[in-house]
Amino acid sequence: MVVVGCGPAGSTAAQEAASQGASVLVLEKAKTVGEPVRCGEFLPSLEEIRHICAETKGLEDLFDLPPRILGRFIERARAYAPSGRTFEVDFQGHSIWRGRLDRYLARKAVDEGAELWTETPFLGFDNGDLVTPRTRVHGTVVIGADGPRSLVAREMGFPDHELLFPALSVSLSGSFDPVFEAYFGGVAPGGYAWVIPRLHDANVGLAVRPDLKQDPLRAALDTFLQARGLRATSRPTGGFVPMSGPLPTTARGNVLLAGDAAGHVLSTSGGGIFTAMICGRLAGRAAARFAAGLAPLEEYESAWRRVLGGAFERGWALFQMLAPSFDDPETLEEIFRLLGPEGLTAALRCQDLPVAEAVSLENPPTR
Repeated sequence: MVVVGCGPAGSTAAQEAASQGASVLVLEKAKTVGEPVRCGEFLPSLEEIRHICAETKGLEDLFDLPPRILGRFIERARAYAPSGRTFEVDFQGHSIWRGRLDRYLARKAVDEGAELWTETPFLGFDNGDLVTPRTRVHGTVVIGADGPRSLVAREMGFPDHELLFPALSVSLSGSFDPVFEAYFGGVAPGGYAWVIPRLHDANVGLAVRPDLKQDPLRAALDTFLQARGLRATSRPTGGFVPMSGPLPTTARGNVLLAGDAAGHVLSTSGGGIFTAMICGRLAGRAAARFAAGLAPLEEYESAWRRVLGGAFERGWALFQMLAPSFDDPETLEEIFRLLGPEGLTAALRCQDLPVAEAVSLENPPTR
């Protein structure tokens, strides 16, 4: 089988499939796995992941990561409403070095028997073969883990993501409290800006809803940094975050999609690392079983929906319910007040809101 993309979804899929005896080739377009980093670099704690997943068997083994990947333990989140009012949110995790994570997962896949070709972009399909600059390759199964603008998905006729948020982030040196800071309102229309501390630096960035974007993303990020007296120590890197939930189908023919390519991202936060690893493992398992003649590929679809489908659905429903308020600072401020720390925690976990009726679109809050 062939896996396109060597991020968390692709590498985890490759490792799982190889561990079950499948012959696996991974195609990665970058020269170095994990570079450049296009990510906020935050991983929820195992306890938080359990709050989100409907099935938690095997999570300890999947997220048993070496210390060199983990930055700082994040004790809580702090949400800043448009007025600057703060809400302390009970949500924990680790900042990470994403490049190190990607290389670690790729090495695990190779150690399990997968073959990795770097500097080898996927160019398209031709009579069932995958075309690359090096050669044509054939895969009984193809796993597309090549990001939010997946060429594998496009070539196979999967629908586009309904909503892609452009995002930009930088690293900067300094000492920060062990808090995930999220800023809402005009600083990042429709999305939020973040400060995620590691040991001696932080990942700082923002993501915005494309229809509300006013200034160039770099200018918006510079304004955010300057307002807080922060100075970047790296060049900004950007990408896109699929915020509209999973595609209607992630299996077609002999092709599976996983991670950002499939839309495996929580719509309330944009979090997608742990979901990519979970769905990647399920993709690798289903692909190996299919290659061995043990099960249809559609087994993958039912597997990830059983584990994370409810969270994805609730997250997208919450996003749609709250989205109209994001271009109205007064309404957004009132929603923050109504939700409070408990409601904001529920939103991060893609759980039902304790005050859902109060913030519904049919009865928008007013001052």
